[in-house]
Amino acid sequence: MAGLPKAMSDRVESGGSLPWMVRMAWRDSRGQRRKLALFTLCIVFGIAALTAIRSFQHNLEVTVERASRSLLGADLRLSSLRQFDNDTETFIDSLGGEQTREVSFRSMAFFPKGNQTRLVQIRALDGPFPFYGEMETIPRSAASGFLSSETPLAVVEEGLLVQFNLQHGDTMRLGEVTFTIAGALRKVSGEAEIRGLFTPRLYIHRRYLEDTGLIQRGSLISYRVYFRFEDGLTPTLNERLARARKGVLAESRVRVDTVEKRKRRIGRTMDNLYSFMNLIGFVALILGGMGVAAAVQVYLKDKLGTVAVLRCLGVEIRFAFGIYLLQVLAVGFAGAVLGALLGVVMQVFVPSVLSGFLPFEVKVFLSWPSIILSILFGGGLTVLFALIPLLPVRAATPLRALRVSFEEMPGIGRDRLFWIVLGALALVVSGFCVSQTSRWYFGFGFFFGLSGCLLILAGLSAALRWALRRYFTKGWPYAWKLGVSSLYRPNNRTLLLCVTLGMATFLIFTIFLTQDLLLRQMRFSRGDDRPNIIIFDIQPDQKEGVARIVEGSGYPVKETVPIVTMRISSINGRSAREIRNDPCSAVEGWTLRWEYRSTYRSHLTDTEEIIAGVFSRSWTGEGRVPLSIEESIAEDLDVWLGDEIEFNLQGVPVDTVVRSVRKVDWAQLRPNFYMLLPEGVLEEAPTFFALVTRVPDRIAMVDLQYRVVSSFANVSAIDLSLVLETLTEIFDRVGVVIRFMAMFTVATGVVVLASTIVTSRHQRIQESVLLCALGASGGFIRKMMSIEFLLLGALASVVGTVLAYGAAWALARFVFEISPEFSFIGVPFAVAIVSLVTLATGLLSSRGVARYPPLAVLRQEG
Repeated sequence: MAGLPKAMSDRVESGGSLPWMVRMAWRDSRGQRRKLALFTLCIVFGIAALTAIRSFQHNLEVTVERASRSLLGADLRLSSLRQFDNDTETFIDSLGGEQTREVSFRSMAFFPKGNQTRLVQIRALDGPFPFYGEMETIPRSAASGFLSSETPLAVVEEGLLVQFNLQHGDTMRLGEVTFTIAGALRKVSGEAEIRGLFTPRLYIHRRYLEDTGLIQRGSLISYRVYFRFEDGLTPTLNERLARARKGVLAESRVRVDTVEKRKRRIGRTMDNLYSFMNLIGFVALILGGMGVAAAVQVYLKDKLGTVAVLRCLGVEIRFAFGIYLLQVLAVGFAGAVLGALLGVVMQVFVPSVLSGFLPFEVKVFLSWPSIILSILFGGGLTVLFALIPLLPVRAATPLRALRVSFEEMPGIGRDRLFWIVLGALALVVSGFCVSQTSRWYFGFGFFFGLSGCLLILAGLSAALRWALRRYFTKGWPYAWKLGVSSLYRPNNRTLLLCVTLGMATFLIFTIFLTQDLLLRQMRFSRGDDRPNIIIFDIQPDQKEGVARIVEGSGYPVKETVPIVTMRISSINGRSAREIRNDPCSAVEGWTLRWEYRSTYRSHLTDTEEIIAGVFSRSWTGEGRVPLSIEESIAEDLDVWLGDEIEFNLQGVPVDTVVRSVRKVDWAQLRPNFYMLLPEGVLEEAPTFFALVTRVPDRIAMVDLQYRVVSSFANVSAIDLSLVLETLTEIFDRVGVVIRFMAMFTVATGVVVLASTIVTSRHQRIQESVLLCALGASGGFIRKMMSIEFLLLGALASVVGTVLAYGAAWALARFVFEISPEFSFIGVPFAVAIVSLVTLATGLLSSRGVARYPPLAVLRQEG
């Protein structure tokens, strides 16, 4: 107060101008700057997350544009699931340019060194590839050596060599041909590392393909031709491609991939990823904004006396309000700048976190538009949050100077400006959510879901505090009573801390539960009797031989599944081509081009359930064939009970009518099908088989694979336990990405915790001095505070964990449509970790409180 006369003289001279308010805001902040600096940290991590992701997005877009041709490895790619017909070959020849052919399929590879087999993706080339970018191999010469060698050479995925302890020069066998390993494949331009996890890639020359004997009727094979043109895809070529897409290529079901199409596909894929990451970072910013709002409320409560004195001295309320508005603006934009700087640093680490999902290396550079936008958006959002507790200052009266010790903050429920600010805040938050999702209702769903989580956290926290106050303090030791009572004493920050820490716990634990839940659906227990190996591509004359090998090894043949390939010719009398060309059609285009691998049987398996209609076990030969269709493909095809579908079974029409719709548990790793026909229809059709069995362990599995592949080179086997390990690795990588972003929320929760403790530090000092005067020791006070912080952490973690289980249940039930079976092992760990973090942060922020001299408190009160 000593500076007020000078301040008033300044005001008289300047007329309450902006420079005067700036000087007053600076002078008033003396002694409070550490506290204001801590307030700025509340929003730093949220803005850092937004800056890092937005900058990464810009870096990715520029990298994609600069390396556009290497995304595809060529100017143009044509692909088909069957050999190109004569019309397509004529069109290919007419395009000219440099061409390379590729035949790609999955089969078993045998490695004599360790007597091991593994399902691999074989890519047989007849020329150089990629045309743009490079195939990175060790040694470098292997990338071209396998094409020019006169002996069979193969380039093998590096991870596969490590798995089987193989080296350059070792041999391997594909069918009837033995190949020498020319080198290890590290990376191919335009392909992400994660693509090689399920089936490791293996490159050979196409001239050895026929000699392997691996290509049989029914094998799933992809035929591709790559083009490089001297001037790229010219307008003339693009025009010819556009006509061919509706003509010869459409008739032959040939897929066209260009550089621009690949760029759009990568853009859509990455949009989903960094939009999700942006939303998680945005949650941290929201929590930080709430922390700033709560801190500003406590900070201004001590300043209302100053405002009242200024009013008594003749300062207009708009200038008094302007002083603290400038402080809030400074806090908001200082935090935004610091957050942007941290985001620039974190931007360097984002590409390494996402490296497994990217088909190229992202060049990192400063993205000034992203930085500036994050500063403006983050700072503006923080100011909106801070305006809510700041607006009551406008209602402060001169009489406040006489009632400063007991008058509460003025109410703002009838303040029209308050509702305008609240509406603007809701509009900004919901607008950001909508901008980050593909459909507007997803964005509003996230907004209302986030709001609901915050309200639930607040409600449950309030209920738990009430219960502690009402039922759980009787008969407790005195230190425990005081610690518990601190959770509901006046001016406590319990609700805010429960919301921020609970939200951090909620996010991370929801991720953990969902990841564990998905893996549990596919996990095989040791005592389970479900199949764990599938042998497929079995030709009709090989079925009995494969079954003899399996049974001769002592394992049961649980099921032999016939598989027939079909394509859709028409739906309800309309041809597939007509439906594809209809812009108003609700049918997904890919469903009409897909080659359906279907089966026939008279029963349902334990992974299937009829949800509509009646399942037909056999066909009498009269009328249309009854068809059972899986529910998701029925939705994509826009068909239901009674609709008619005509299939093309290798030139033979099969007329069907939908008689039942099935729900299929795809999470169970066993043969499942979109289309199921009854017995008596497809027995004479060209068929191949899949056999499912169960072996006790990995050694038995390797031995069985070796026996089968040695006798039937074209037959392949899927090790379901290995698939599960691969899925686990993919989930782990996704989990790393999500947890990386969730840590911003955790850091925000810790900072908000520290800032709210600091804002109540003066009150804690008063309480500690009073307790010391009554004979309490410093150890007793520290014990009391430790109890408070432990209970606060436990409270937040319990509420966050309960909410996480609710969210995981909803995701399992409505999104993944799987049985929500949870393990509760992680609950004690979550509660313990959050409680200990809260305890450590609280004690560090409150250090020295118990040793504060009583005379200093008395002087401040005086």
